[in-house]
Amino acid sequence: MRFLIILILLILSSVETVTAQDRDYNADVETIDGMVEALYATISGEKGEPRQWERFRKLFIPEARLISTGKNQSRELSYSVSSPEEFIENANDYFVQNGFFEYETHRSV
Repeated sequence: MRFLIILILLILSSVETVTAQDRDYNADVETIDGMVEALYATISGEKGEPRQWERFRKLFIPEARLISTGKNQSRELSYSVSSPEEFIENANDYFVQNGFFEYETHRSV
């Protein structure tokens, strides 16, 4: 009986932890500023630091598309379109192996 009570308490405490994490993620999307700050926080980090991909996923609707811009190998302007999952697949290894920080240059909401 004592074992059962301890097991139930452990299960309930882990459920509360998951619920608290979900609440934190929900707070990320309450404002535009919150969403931008959460996005930067989820993809930025030191070399070897795992990214917060679960939190990242909660920032987007299922149909979301991310558009990355830059210059290709020919130095021409180009872009690529990906879903949040494709972004994670393409960016995770590079971000963890090399470190990456997204910095904001300007924001007006």
